[in-house]
Amino acid sequence: MTVDAAHARPSVDVMASSFRPAPTTHFTVLAWLPVENRFHDDFLMFPSERLVEFAEEQNGHYIFQFRPGSVTRGRLKGYRRHLGELRTMTEDLLVVE
Repeated sequence: MTVDAAHARPSVDVMASSFRPAPTTHFTVLAWLPVENRFHDDFLMFPSERLVEFAEEQNGHYIFQFRPGSVTRGRLKGYRRHLGELRTMTEDLLVVE
């Protein structure tokens, strides 16, 4: 996802026909800031099984908006993280119990 003047309302789009939620699959949504040549300090990470709880189905796609840096309300609030947490969160998901 790119966040800049050309993408004033950035959204995440998942093709519904190929979407297969699973407890071992998570989405990670990073926002690219092209002018600054870096990722935004905020990102989302959530279990794939939760997508249908906040995404709308439109024309065969699950779509939701993510505005990094804004106040998050509703169901996305618990999934917003600081970029510095990405490595640890990813490693925690890879740990075999």
